[in-house]
Amino acid sequence: MLRALKDTFAKSGTWDDIEALKDVRFTIASDVKNPLYGENGAAHVFAPQKFAIEREESELVSTSEREQTRPKVKGATPDMVPRLDERARKFAELSAKHFGYDRSQMAGAGAAGGLGYAFLQYLNAKNMSGIQLLLDTIRFKEMVKNADLIITGEGSADRQTLMGKLPMGILEQSGPVPVYLIAGRISDREELLNAGFARVDCINPPGITLEEAMRKEVAQQNIRNVFQPQ
Repeated sequence: MLRALKDTFAKSGTWDDIEALKDVRFTIASDVKNPLYGENGAAHVFAPQKFAIEREESELVSTSEREQTRPKVKGATPDMVPRLDERARKFAELSAKHFGYDRSQMAGAGAAGGLGYAFLQYLNAKNMSGIQLLLDTIRFKEMVKNADLIITGEGSADRQTLMGKLPMGILEQSGPVPVYLIAGRISDREELLNAGFARVDCINPPGITLEEAMRKEVAQQNIRNVFQPQ
């Protein structure tokens, strides 16, 4: 992204020559709190989610002799994670030396593989919670101030729900109105209840297959069932 901006707007080829963006104000809508690098940085936290994991032998590609020894992966391999992290750190050090300030450890710098850092460091962006920005835009507090109940949900609710995800944003802006959380899968129920949700329910009955649970009519009926009198 930074290279594309420089190529487009910098007449003499250096970042400091960009004039077109000087008066532009950027706001990042992100619920990711991770810094750019380090133990909780983009590489260590998100690369394993992007297939930077070891593969079983049964998953090896067998189309050729060469491919038989190569793990079937879609992104970074485990040995790449520390290298990615080190490159991010080096880039941040050079950037800090150039600008005289370092925003690599700010919340959100590690969002989108480090794209958050690019906005924070190079474009002086303001970082806001995505759900907070959305709820403020639709005037959520005003919408629900006379409500008796708020129902929110997500596919799978667990302790990560408490890390700035949509249900948590709704809970934080609900005021005195009770908030019920429903999901297709529930883990860490006590933590969710302790966070303030008035009720936490899994809509799916035990033993249901994912394929069945994903059918629209089945999901709708399962939601209705949750709120039927016992």
